[in-house]
Amino acid sequence: MAQPQRDEIKPEMSFQQGSFEAPAMGIERRPLAGRQEVRVRRVTGFNRQEGGFPRRLSEQCRQALLNGAQSLQSAGLSMTDVVRVIYLVHDADAFPACFPLLRDAFGSARPAVTLRLVDGFDSPDVKIELELIARGASRPEQGQADA
Repeated sequence: MAQPQRDEIKPEMSFQQGSFEAPAMGIERRPLAGRQEVRVRRVTGFNRQEGGFPRRLSEQCRQALLNGAQSLQSAGLSMTDVVRVIYLVHDADAFPACFPLLRDAFGSARPAVTLRLVDGFDSPDVKIELELIARGASRPEQGQADA
């Protein structure tokens, strides 16, 4: 079996606030018989435009879904290619407010879901973290011509 290809994204420091902008998010690609599996890990609701985390869980969920969609797009996939989602939350009672956002984000796709309750995150401002696992057509390697 081929080893996964890892594209690690390093955390960026915000020297004005003295804290990390977001936990280290990583993308892992794995070839699967003409297809690829892409895992996007540690996706949070950090809003780069506003420079922080929204206050409510549902707002962070919306932003995390946008951030995840952008990462998948860089691998040539979309949210409809997601086959599994792992949600990590601290407050399960607030999570149902995310359901309409999840329906909108995944469309007709119905990925398998795991919800994990955690005691806390690396940053006290984080309220949700996602891991997205998507499968889709393999992209040609850079430098290879289409046959």
